[in-house]
Amino acid sequence: AAPMPELLALLARCLLLTLAIELAGARLLFRIGHTDALIVVALVQIVTNPLVEIGVIGAYSYLPHPVAAVTVLELAGFVAEALIYRAKGTTEHPWAMSAILNALSFMSGLSLLS
Repeated sequence: AAPMPELLALLARCLLLTLAIELAGARLLFRIGHTDALIVVALVQIVTNPLVEIGVIGAYSYLPHPVAAVTVLELAGFVAEALIYRAKGTTEHPWAMSAILNALSFMSGLSLLS
């Protein structure tokens, strides 16, 4: 396992990348321009991203076959975010927004690993 400062730096990089991508995606792809809605998007990421990332790091560190666990974690993040977006009225398309933005940030996160 990585030393704590390295782990925290990795989590911070993941969160910052996710915030940049998902806020830009919400604005550009889903035309979310209202400040309150963008704050919801940011807060949702601040809560869900570190939880998913810690789970992913744990899965890769301790499980012999982590792909299933990572898939479940990513799906849980997607569902939680979509439900919050729907409950808060952030977008008319909460499921599509959550799916697309998560896919974009997931693919970008993979670039950190290469």
